[in-house]
Order: sequence, then structure tokens, then C-alpha cells
Amino acid sequence: MDAIAPEFDKFVARHHAYVDETSAGLDGLIATLRAARDQLAGTDQDAGVKKAALVMLSLDVKGQTSKIMDTTKDISSALAKCGKAIDKKFGTADLEWNPQAFEGKDLLIRQLIGEHFIREGKFELASTFQKESGLSAAPAKNSQFQALNDIIESIRHHDLGPAIEWAESKRFELNRIDSTLQFDLHKQRYLQLLADAGPRSPALMVAIEYARKYFSQFPACIREIQPLMLAAIYAGQPTAPATYRTILARATSSTAWSILERQFARDFCSLLGLSPDAPLYTAITVGTTALPIIMKMSTIMKEKRNEWTASNELPVEVPLAPRHQFHSVFACPVSREQGTDLNPPMMLPCGHTICNESLKRISKNGSIRFKCPYCPQDTTMAQALRVYL
Repeated sequence: MDAIAPEFDKFVARHHAYVDETSAGLDGLIATLRAARDQLAGTDQDAGVKKAALVMLSLDVKGQTSKIMDTTKDISSALAKCGKAIDKKFGTADLEWNPQAFEGKDLLIRQLIGEHFIREGKFELASTFQKESGLSAAPAKNSQFQALNDIIESIRHHDLGPAIEWAESKRFELNRIDSTLQFDLHKQRYLQLLADAGPRSPALMVAIEYARKYFSQFPACIREIQPLMLAAIYAGQPTAPATYRTILARATSSTAWSILERQFARDFCSLLGLSPDAPLYTAITVGTTALPIIMKMSTIMKEKRNEWTASNELPVEVPLAPRHQFHSVFACPVSREQGTDLNPPMMLPCGHTICNESLKRISKNGSIRFKCPYCPQDTTMAQALRVYL
């Protein structure tokens, strides 16, 4: 994705400029035509004057339409470069395309697309798509994600009020999932207040009073609160020690705000029993990460005339980000095979775990006592407990 993202970033930036330039160009063209209409509507002008006005109008229209066309060519060129970047990254091989993989999944795909629009806050688009696709609307889900998008938008504008109010209303639910969201929101608000304060200024006392009021609710965070309170001593002082300069800089740090935004979306979705990312986004992100590795593996296996027959696993590891790893995987230390529902992990009394097939083999189908492969403790097959992943 790193090779593709820069071209798409350029396209997005160019598209924003294109919209502004085209709108201005069209507004100018409409104004020119209206002015010409008013001029030609006069009855006191002779044919020569009107002809000259039409000639000038033609030149103006050609000039302005030419600028609009040039801008359109620029955006088309930027879009073409995105396509070339994709081709360069993934190639044009047809062997990876498997239309049968989507057979019978039309409804699921439509649901994924519709949910993606909702989670992105494109509610009108989602509504139109649901009607045209024959999907039933979910008003409750729409209202939930409308609230999420409104609060996220407030965070992007550095307004923490709605987020803090929501977190306060969900205090017990957030505590149940061990979330630090409420404290982190108050911490960022406190740092905002410090950023507006100077030594011995009234704003400094406002920040300190805010900390006294809200930080007392989080005794478990005392070790983090202590340096935050000490940072108040150096508010507005350019010669503050590096440690406290770093703390105070969080109030305006785009990285800190982005982390807070993602944390809020994650915890909001967790309370709804959903992943923080839309399923469609996750599927595409994981797919584009895995595709180059799968393509390389396919090429090597074709060259060696080998085939991979396992349907539920890959012969290579695909490095995924931690937030995209949803299921635990167990590899038996004896057989080196991956655990499955048919061959589940079994924990021995000593705490070591092996797959069921290995357990059967070592115990001769439970007919004898045996020693754990990794320690001298004796046990039987009946004492082993299944581990559910």
C-alpha cells in the first residue's frame, strides 16, 4: 500500500483543487453569458455593435471552457497514474482472479457495501444504495453511526465536549471493557486548557481546577496524572524541560488527536459489539496486504509444478497488523500442524498443549499412560482438556 498511497494522496489533493477551480470557472462562464444576454437584449444597439459583442462573447467562452478542459485533463492524468501504480504493484496477471469465489454471495457483498457507507457517514448514499439493492434499512444502526460521526467530527475540530459527554454517559460500560477513554479525553482537555495558559494567568488556575475536578475520578492513573500536574508549572514557558515540553505539545499534536479519534471510534464500536473498522475496509486492507505474497507464492509453485491442496490455510505467513488478527492460531509443537475444529488443541495437566491427533498417537488412543513430550509428568488421555480458540 505504501507504493500506491502517494499517488492516491496526490489525486485527492488535485481533486479538491479541481472542484474549486471548476466551480469558479463555471460561475465565471455563467456570469459572462448573463452579461452578454443583458447587453444583447437592448434594442437601441445596431447590428454592428451586437455582432462585435457576440465575437467577444465567443472568445470569452472559448477561453473559459479551455481552462475548464485543461483542469479536467489534469484530474484525468492524476487518476490514470493511480491505475498505473496499482498495475505496477500488483501486475496484470489473470490467474489470481477467481469469479467463482463470489458465487452466491451477492447479498453479503451488498450488505458490506451498504454498511461501509453508513459507517463512513454517507447516509444519503447508503439509503439510495439500500433501496436500489433491495436491502432493508436499519434506522437504529443509522442513528448510532450518525452519533459516532458527529462526535468524530467534533474531535477533528478539537471540540471534546460531545465526546466527554458521551463517555460520561457510558462510564460503566467503558469500565467493563477496561477502557481508558474517559481519562484520555479529560487529559487532552486539560492539556488544551494549559496550552492557553501562561505563568500565573487566570487560565492556568482554570486548568488546575479542571484537573482537580476530574482527575480524582481516576486513582488508577495516578502515575500518569503526576507529570501532567507538574507540567502546569511550565505552561507558557519556552524553556521548560524536554519531558514537560513533550507533554504540553500533545494539546496541538495532530498525532495525539488522531490517536484519540481512533480510540473513541474503537471503544464506541466495541460497546456495539463491532470492530472499529468497517468489514469492507478490513477485507480490502488485508487482501491488498496478502495479494503480493500470494502472487509470488503462486508463481514459485507454478515454476516448481507444485500444487497446494489445503483449503483452510496458506503455505506462507501473511504479516498482518495486530488489529487485523481476529482469531487465535495454534500450531502443535509435536506434529507442527495447525489446530482445527477436527484436530483441536488439548491441554495436559502439566499445562503443555498438543493437538488431539498427537495426543491419540502418543497415548495409543488412550490405552496407555504416557509422559508429556515437554516434561516428565505422567498423564492419560482422559485427563487432557480441550482448548477452545
